[in-house]
Amino acid sequence: MPDKGIHFKTYAGPWTDDHLKHLLRRTLFGIPAGNLNFPPGKSMQDCVELILAMAPAASPPIYNDDKDPDVKKGETFVFAPENKFIEKRRLILLRAWWLGHMVKPQKSITEKMVMFWHNHFAVEFNMVNDSRYSYRYLNILRQNATGNFKKLLREITTDPCMLVYLNGNLNNNAAPNENYGRELQELFAIGKGPDSHYTEDDVKTAAKVLSGWKDDKNKIESYFDPAFHNTDDKVFSPFYNKHKITGRSGAEGAAETDDLINMICSNPEVAKFLCRKLYRWFVQSNIDDAIEKNVITPLSEIMVRENYEVKPVLKAMFTSDFFYDPNLIGSMFKSPVDYLTGIIQEFQRNFAQLAEEDFEKWDKVLKPLSKMSAFLGQNIGDPPGVAGWPAYYEFPSFDKLWISSELFSMRNKVVRTIAYPQQDEQILQLDFIGYVSRLPNPGDAHALLVDSLKMLCCIQPGSGQILYMQGLLNAEQTSGQKWTDLWLNYKNNLTNNDLKNEVTARLQRIYVMIFLLPEFQIM
Repeated sequence: MPDKGIHFKTYAGPWTDDHLKHLLRRTLFGIPAGNLNFPPGKSMQDCVELILAMAPAASPPIYNDDKDPDVKKGETFVFAPENKFIEKRRLILLRAWWLGHMVKPQKSITEKMVMFWHNHFAVEFNMVNDSRYSYRYLNILRQNATGNFKKLLREITTDPCMLVYLNGNLNNNAAPNENYGRELQELFAIGKGPDSHYTEDDVKTAAKVLSGWKDDKNKIESYFDPAFHNTDDKVFSPFYNKHKITGRSGAEGAAETDDLINMICSNPEVAKFLCRKLYRWFVQSNIDDAIEKNVITPLSEIMVRENYEVKPVLKAMFTSDFFYDPNLIGSMFKSPVDYLTGIIQEFQRNFAQLAEEDFEKWDKVLKPLSKMSAFLGQNIGDPPGVAGWPAYYEFPSFDKLWISSELFSMRNKVVRTIAYPQQDEQILQLDFIGYVSRLPNPGDAHALLVDSLKMLCCIQPGSGQILYMQGLLNAEQTSGQKWTDLWLNYKNNLTNNDLKNEVTARLQRIYVMIFLLPEFQIM
């Protein structure tokens, strides 16, 4: 039964593979290796609980060479001395390391939430220009991925990466810097909803509260310097019930930051703002009056009741009837990261094993993938601004911004680069034969396509499209064999490279077509 006061119901319909795939597509980065990744017989509640469990802690990135004068091969740079001359290279490695966690087989929502929080508490790594700070920032997001929002907000507020990005380290009693005080309310906590009525004076007052925080590049941490703190009492507008934060001197001045976070989070707009962003990230972009009343408001009530714990809100969302509404399945366009990681999760050979056994090859895979994501419009670590990517906030287009004729052409180019790699890019080769070998009947062209499309697309292409691809798969090439004969011949002669190459060529052609179908662009 739904909680008292909640206007939506818990989903009580049949729990099928299609429902599970919808849940996994929205909460993970792809469905690994063509499997549903959950034991059969699990209920919806069981699957949601598994997804909401935190992933293991991530080991720091390591070098595969010795080109960094301060770090040896096989070691990490995240505790090394600052080195501006090597910083660009460290950031490339950091992005590749981060992407590596997205493409590893997953059962946890952790990585999807790290990306959500990165878009919410957006920073630009290139602007901060300190990979050690950026690594620390990512760790804060990961450690608090499904935890307490107030705790995360407090940690981010004085995180050295954010301090540098929004000039919080320059904020002092003599010359207040209002950047973070503004974004704290406008983008991170209160938002721009119809009932968000904080004032310009609230921005200035928040800046005074936050004065005195600095960053230490030697210790790779932040600290509070009382000499730069405004010790006056700070009184906020009626929007915050004219709340007064009593000015403190000395080390006690740091506690004013806690008072500020508590004051802001006592306003119900914070929970509503955050629930709208979670809804747009996981469900759909459109929020009309009915959704605001029947979904956003009750979700925000859960968040307030649970003292800003995020996991209960996610659980309510992923077990609700609205989440499994057939009209919402396939209603979102995949971001570049979702698009690329989905392909890699399904088709890359032994990706997890490669990550553990050969970090040099792993590095060579991830750096090109990171560049491809940037090429498609989503450079992780460097969103276009402090508001994050426009696809998550720009009304009325939202996620449609991920797809245009130009961007689709770019996806075409990227997919063909992955599917038809040059000799020096063989490490990126997708394992099409391994993929179809896991299907129930790979020797039957029609069954192969139906089973593939059922796994890869949440909405199925028309029968005409399937028949067209079936004809291509059956097309006689150098061997003069239909697909069934070619597949059986290859399976009986696995060492015959000519047969293997022709099987691969036919599969490459078919799966590139699938990757470019409109039905593959959505989730």
